[in-house]
Amino acid sequence: MATPATSSKSHFFSWYQSLHLKVSAYRAHSYIDQTNRFRMAENQSKVSTANTSTSRPYQVVEIPQSIENTGFTLVSSVLTRDNYLVWIRAIRFALGVRKKPNFIDGRSVRPADDSDELDEWIRTDYMVTTWILNMISKEIVDAFIYASSARSLWLELEARYGGSNGPMIYNLEREIASISQGEMSFTTYFTKIKMLWDELVCLDPIPACTCPAHRHIVKREDSRQLMRSLMGLNNT
Repeated sequence: MATPATSSKSHFFSWYQSLHLKVSAYRAHSYIDQTNRFRMAENQSKVSTANTSTSRPYQVVEIPQSIENTGFTLVSSVLTRDNYLVWIRAIRFALGVRKKPNFIDGRSVRPADDSDELDEWIRTDYMVTTWILNMISKEIVDAFIYASSARSLWLELEARYGGSNGPMIYNLEREIASISQGEMSFTTYFTKIKMLWDELVCLDPIPACTCPAHRHIVKREDSRQLMRSLMGLNNT
């Protein structure tokens, strides 16, 4: 007869295998799609090279009225001293949806002083800066209130809370190695350990490539995560 622990681990293993098959199929599709996109981008770059003399290093996007006000809530949680990784990922997604990531990653360059689009660029940059400031907790926001642009604010936040990945990777690896189900339900335990793995992958991702070996590397990493997750389940 299977013990409760054996039954729990068997359930976890079966569930994970089912999930892994779906993820593997998705990754295989993504691999093909990524290769096709790379080839398309390569062809497009050859065409666009001839037009570089007329291209602009910035882009001003028309702002919908629904998100134009500075009190707009970008994400559901604010930045505190200990949630930087989760917060910054949510902000990147939110700005990407609104076609504004260029203002934080340095790709949107301020137009020349005599440009007709300078005022619109400044207005958009102020708006993005205000959105980010609104998503910082009241206890720490005063330290960033004098940032001159969305880009400078982003760099200040990165310098203050991003730090070196080494210590954060070490802490995550140690927490993953020591976590166990204990009194947590199966769902709570899985959610917690999955969040730790996701943070670790975010800090130390597998290098992206289109070579055949990449699939095997991803599969081996998935197996490592599965084994470590099973080790943390209760024995009784």
